[in-house]
Amino acid sequence: MAIGTITVVNKYKMPDAYKSGSVIYIGRPSIFGNILHISIDTDRDKAVDTHRLWVIDAYNTNPVYKKAIDRLVTEVRQGHDVLLQCFCAPRRCHGDNIKDLVELIIAKGDRDADIT
Repeated sequence: MAIGTITVVNKYKMPDAYKSGSVIYIGRPSIFGNILHISIDTDRDKAVDTHRLWVIDAYNTNPVYKKAIDRLVTEVRQGHDVLLQCFCAPRRCHGDNIKDLVELIIAKGDRDADIT
């Protein structure tokens, strides 16, 4: 069976061709929403970089978050195309961190492995 894909897409600029995949909203207040806000003190790069560390920690320590990520992994492994829908794409986005984590877990081949 062919493996699926995982793509970060903009909620408002999603091409009709993408609407055939499993669309997962990753904005606030979903479990995948970025815990950091872009502000005067935190620019986009700092927010995304900090979120990357948080995602790895949450996957390794929070069973609810791990289960949510593992559902995405299963979808992609089963050949489904998963669309992570947010407002930032195509700009740098916390969704890129979620996508990277899912792809890392798939590449490692062991969902129970400690991800660092």
